[in-house]
Amino acid sequence: MTGGKRRILFLDRDGTLIVEPEDFQIDSLEKLELVEGVIPALLELKSAGYEFVIVSNQDGLGTDSNPTEEFQLAHDKMLSLFASQGIKFSAEHIDPHFESDNSPNRKPGIGMLLDYLKSGELDLTDSWVIGDRDTDLQLAENMGIGGLLCGPRGLAWAEIARQLRTRPRRA
Repeated sequence: MTGGKRRILFLDRDGTLIVEPEDFQIDSLEKLELVEGVIPALLELKSAGYEFVIVSNQDGLGTDSNPTEEFQLAHDKMLSLFASQGIKFSAEHIDPHFESDNSPNRKPGIGMLLDYLKSGELDLTDSWVIGDRDTDLQLAENMGIGGLLCGPRGLAWAEIARQLRTRPRRA
């Protein structure tokens, strides 16, 4: 932590931590698969002093098309897989709104994350949003922090860890 500020990685879930299936819903344990390289990268970043927060849009969570029970079963299993490897998330922010709802909490809106910005505890020079979509990069811009694109259109987890570990530190 620089000057007592929290260095947080705001991590998208689907397509970033876990593989996003073709139907875009991880609603069963059979569909749950970690993104390649995510565990060793997060362990490196944890030892470098970052904390992890999940930030995810889950369209219609709690509706017939995305029942909470099915979501929660796979989500809890994902959390236990990460925990078994020593990776814990300090918070989870999951927005259930559809894009058409225009919710300020839905990424790239910063509604779910305002407390981090208002607290004054967030290290704005060394906190990042990491995700697989342009909305994740837009969220980073809206928060005034860095953003990294991962996945097929971006960087592999090993490269993300290398870049963040070898950044020049600023006070």
